[in-house]
Amino acid sequence: MKAIPFSTTRKLLAISISIALSTVTHAEEANIKEEKVEQIQVTGSYIKRVAADAAEPVQVLDHNYIQSTGATTISELIGKLAISSGAENQADSFSQAATQGTGNVNLRGLGLSSTLVLINGRRQTISGALTNDGSVFVDTSHIPIDAIEQVEVLKEGAASTYGSDAIAGVVNFILRKDFEGLEFNASISKAANSSQKDTDIGFLWGAEFENTFVNISGHYLDRTPLTIADRPELGDIAYSGLGNSFLLLNTTPIEVVDGLYAGTYAPFEKVPDPRCLDDSLGMLIPEANGASCGFNFGPLYNLVNTETRAQLYSNVNHYFDNGNELLVDISWSSNEVKDNPQSPSYPDLTFPYIGKSLWCWCCLVR
Repeated sequence: MKAIPFSTTRKLLAISISIALSTVTHAEEANIKEEKVEQIQVTGSYIKRVAADAAEPVQVLDHNYIQSTGATTISELIGKLAISSGAENQADSFSQAATQGTGNVNLRGLGLSSTLVLINGRRQTISGALTNDGSVFVDTSHIPIDAIEQVEVLKEGAASTYGSDAIAGVVNFILRKDFEGLEFNASISKAANSSQKDTDIGFLWGAEFENTFVNISGHYLDRTPLTIADRPELGDIAYSGLGNSFLLLNTTPIEVVDGLYAGTYAPFEKVPDPRCLDDSLGMLIPEANGASCGFNFGPLYNLVNTETRAQLYSNVNHYFDNGNELLVDISWSSNEVKDNPQSPSYPDLTFPYIGKSLWCWCCLVR
């Protein structure tokens, strides 16, 4: 066996020691990094789990955020959600002929009946009114925004957990409780270049009586109308074709010498009433074989109808010495739409009357 010189042995030993020290150093750094890690987010896994254990994307709108939006109604708050699409929360006769004064939630445009609406985690009954397409929905207009603590929005379909009414997702309104003090707010909103105005007044009061908390919240809205006469560019298609017109059945051109209908007419030409434009609401509707006399009913419509809305909500929480809790919730609301103009060609003869709503819930939590 050939002997290894001492100098070479010393170099090999030094290299070995260096590698060992480097390994120890890396191990210590790894331990330090592991100690600093507070959370590990798993974006994918082959571990078999049930669907109920999977994480769901929940968006939480806390009280401070709700106040920062400036929303004075639940409908305005829902309208500010990026995931909200297709909700019928407009106070006009065009999109909500029979559901004016109500509010609803529609996530990702999958339909009003596909979003589950909860209040304090409890299901709500559907409204007595139907939308233009016959959809049912939970009316959110009876919830005073002053009483909202936070809103939880489950953005993914949760039909496997909640049922078929949660295909689009879930919206849970958490109402404030155990509040002490008095909050008061008021606002006036006015449409530009119009007399239309919204006046809102709301309050929240709460007090503690030994182990009992009492909270009372109320909101009042007074809304004046906005007519299409104030926004004529929005009513340019609001016309009826049921005017005074007739169709000629002659096979050759004919000529009328004098009178209102003086002129030459082609075969099968549609002839409008010559006095059609004498009325300020009359209009000529061009067609392939002439024109017909129409009626512009847009100025008779309201983009925003006269509306008054009153809401009251109260909850009582009593905490027993044995750890039990008694919860009582009471809600009352009244929404009135004063006027509801409709097309003279397609009048709404079944505009519903839904009485004032009263909601009460009580439970004992152990």
